[in-house]
Amino acid sequence: MTNVFRWADVALDESDPDLKRRTMVSADVGSGYLHMGELTIMPGKEIPLHVHPTHGEACM
Repeated sequence: MTNVFRWADVALDESDPDLKRRTMVSADVGSGYLHMGELTIMPGKEIPLHVHPTHGEACM
């Protein structure tokens, strides 16, 4: 099965005032391993250094 998403149709999560998050691929849409989305960090804010012991992560 192939899912096609329009970026503008995916809900924007603004529950954290320091971040805006939009998730495109996750277990919610049937993905077994891949999680992909867009994370916008507000100016002057940062994500603390941390480790994911069970998976890799890339930010671009």
